Amino acid sequence: MRIRNIFLVLVTAAALLLASCRTADGPEPTPQPAPTPPAETPQETDVILEAEAAPDVAYGHASGSQKFDLYLPARVPDALLETDAFLLIHGGGWQSGDKVEYRPWQTELNEMGLVVASMNYRMIDEAADWEIMLLDITAALTALKQECADRGITLRSVALMGYSSGGHLALLYAFKNADVSPIPIAFCVGQAAPSALTDPNLYPENIFGDILLENIGRLIYRPFTRAELALAEPALTAASPVTYITADSVPAIFAHGTKDLTVPISNAETLDAALTAAGVPHRYVVYQDDDHGLAYNVEARNAFFAAMCEYIELYMK
Repeated sequence: MRIRNIFLVLVTAAALLLASCRTADGPEPTPQPAPTPPAETPQETDVILEAEAAPDVAYGHASGSQKFDLYLPARVPDALLETDAFLLIHGGGWQSGDKVEYRPWQTELNEMGLVVASMNYRMIDEAADWEIMLLDITAALTALKQECADRGITLRSVALMGYSSGGHLALLYAFKNADVSPIPIAFCVGQAAPSALTDPNLYPENIFGDILLENIGRLIYRPFTRAELALAEPALTAASPVTYITADSVPAIFAHGTKDLTVPISNAETLDAALTAAGVPHRYVVYQDDDHGLAYNVEARNAFFAAMCEYIELYMK
C-alpha cells in the first residue's frame, strides 16, 4: 500500500466550519488531518471503483443510534478487490458526540485505498453500559463486512480508532474482544483515551473530575463517590482496556497531552507500561505541553501520523 507524505494538523473550529467539517467533543475538537496534495496517479494494479458515501447505514434495530456512515475509496490497490478498513468511534464522555466528527479522516484514509466507517452507538443516556457499547461495535463490524461484501469487496482487516471516550471503546474492544471480532483487528488507535478507570487521578475535585465520576459510574452501572473508589474497583477494572492486555494483544498507537486536564496523562503512562511489560508492539506519542484536544504540538502531531502510516504499512498488507 502506498502512503503519501501527508501531515496531521488540528485546525480551529472556525476553520473547520469554513471547510464544512463539524468536530466537537465537549470543549475540545477531535484531532483531524489536513488537506493533502493531489492524489497519486493510479497504478496498473489498482482497481478503479466508483467512490461511494452511504450515510446512516443501520447495523441494529434496538436504537436509532445504531448507524454508521460508510465511505468507499475510489480505487483499491488489489486486483482481487481485497483491502482493509478503519472503524472510527467518536468521543463525548460516552454521553454525546456524533459520527460526523471524524469525517475529515475519511478523505485521507480513502485516498490510501481503505474503506472507512464512522459509527454512532448507544450511550449512557440510553442506559447503555460499556458492555452494550462493545456489542454495538461487534454489530457495526458485522454490518460493515456485509456492506463491503455486497459491493464485491473483501475486508482483510480493520483498525479501530477513537478519540477520548471513543478511544476508550476502541482500545477496550481491541484488547478484550479481538477473538470475537467479525473482521480481524490489525491494530487499535486511541487519542487522549481513558485506559485505566481505577486511576484516582481521573477523579480530581474539579469540574472535569465531577463529570467523569458521574459518567463512568453510569458506564459501569455502578455509581460511586471518590470515597467509594475502592468499592467500585472491580467494576472499574472490568471496564478498563489495560485489564485485557496480554502478549497476544493487537498492536496499538496512542497519543496523550502532558497538560490534559480531562484525562490525565497517568492513564497513558499506565497503558504504556502494561503494553511494554506484555511485549506488545505499540507507539506512544507524547504531546508535550498539550491538552485534551491535542491541538498545539506540531512535532507530536507529525509523529502520530507517521506512526499511523507505519502501522498501515506493517499490519495492513
